[in-house]
Amino acid sequence: SSLTVAGAWQAAPGNEVRVHSRDALSYSYAFRQAAADMKTAELERLLEPYVTEYFPDRFGAVSDGGTARSFSTFLRNLDDYIEGLEHNGANTFGDTLIALELSLPAEALRPWLSAPGNKKDPAYFDMSRALQAALKETIPFYFFADRSHYRAGEAVVAPLLVWASIPPATKGKSEIFWNWPDRGEQDRRIQDPRTLAALRRRLDEIHRLLRERPEPELVKAAADYHPDDGTVTRLIAAATKGRRTLLESLLFVEAELVEQARAAGLKMAEFQKRKTARPAEAVRALAEFGARLTDAFHRKIHSVYGGGALRPLGTRIFLEAARALGGSAATDWPKPDALLYLAVLKAGADFSPVRFVENEWPAPGDLVVEQKLVRFEEPRRAFL
Repeated sequence: SSLTVAGAWQAAPGNEVRVHSRDALSYSYAFRQAAADMKTAELERLLEPYVTEYFPDRFGAVSDGGTARSFSTFLRNLDDYIEGLEHNGANTFGDTLIALELSLPAEALRPWLSAPGNKKDPAYFDMSRALQAALKETIPFYFFADRSHYRAGEAVVAPLLVWASIPPATKGKSEIFWNWPDRGEQDRRIQDPRTLAALRRRLDEIHRLLRERPEPELVKAAADYHPDDGTVTRLIAAATKGRRTLLESLLFVEAELVEQARAAGLKMAEFQKRKTARPAEAVRALAEFGARLTDAFHRKIHSVYGGGALRPLGTRIFLEAARALGGSAATDWPKPDALLYLAVLKAGADFSPVRFVENEWPAPGDLVVEQKLVRFEEPRRAFL
């Protein structure tokens, strides 16, 4: 996958005529994957989080679970169609090509153009809390999209649920992230009444969800998530047992993302300060801004609870950071334009899946089926 952030700046005019700024940034993300002999259930587990996030109106209302159910039906029907043509076995798509492309309008990136030059500016503290909140929603959302993970065991599930329940926080007004390596500080935040209340709410949601599932094994697993004091105590004990490897890996990713996002903002501020009087230094600062930004919202969007497959959801996290940086509470903040491409190669096709990952496209004659989902945002006013 790749993330590209580009910028365009208007040079200062050589006279005193006032020219309104046309400075702008652009954002584009591309994800490609080719898988041999992909099973229908595997494809659903991979794509369902992306479809729910970027195509919420395509398959039904998210609030009643319609998106997941309708997308599942869509894939099952497509599987039947492929089976009728290829006879490659039930519940099997075959050699599958997947691409996801995302782009953001310029107004969604506008807050970065005016990022503060002071590393302790309140805007960075707001951005830190927004990033923490977005991560705490995104990582569990992706991990539990595979519902078998509810049965992964306390050693795996407990660190994720406990971490996600810790309220977003900074170290007062001195640091944009709290002192997570301090085990005593970890314990204090985990035992904070707000954390305990949030953990009970998460348990209640999971408990109700599993009780309503049709799979008997998930209904049985609901008992492990009963939202009572005993379950809360048990999960905290499991999360903080021994070396705390999983819990601290989540805290590390969270802290690194926050720091890199701030570093990107500071580089943009440096560029804006020097772009007229010291253009060569400004260009270097701009290049560093791009490197920091893509590092924060691409390379660092991963965890043991999803690996690199979390990266397509990094755009969601980026938007939350931009909104916080711009001080906006708008509910209609711009959303990404999105294209999801799904294709299955014919048996014996000349096109190699490796070529697809290297940005080549197959000829129509190489494909059994090809599907595209597209979502475009309506043009909207700029957020200033």
